[in-house]
Amino acid sequence: MSSPSPVSPIGPVVGVIGAGQLARMTQQAAIALGIELRVLANSLDESAARVIADTRLGDYRDLAVLRDFAKGCDAITFDHEHVPTEHVRALTEDGFAVHPGAEALVHAQDKAVMRERLTAIGA
Repeated sequence: MSSPSPVSPIGPVVGVIGAGQLARMTQQAAIALGIELRVLANSLDESAARVIADTRLGDYRDLAVLRDFAKGCDAITFDHEHVPTEHVRALTEDGFAVHPGAEALVHAQDKAVMRERLTAIGA
């Protein structure tokens, strides 16, 4: 993983797992709100990694990498739905604020689960 940004954050730090277009688009809103984004990217060529100073390199499928990435973040969220739900649960159990949680993320990961839930709530 790359080194943390040498500048101390001025506001809350939101860690975004993934550095795609969603994370990149979130950067402008974060700036306006005084929020610092930290992204976990597979490479520095990813969209958000090109514009977010606090970019860490690592594999989102590795729980040890996720735990290290989450340290110092006030909240964790996702750029994509591919993070293993068991890793999301482990981060939550470790005391990290993860949004959405594993129970919500599973609906994005499995369309059958999503359809069953939507049917159950009458949507």
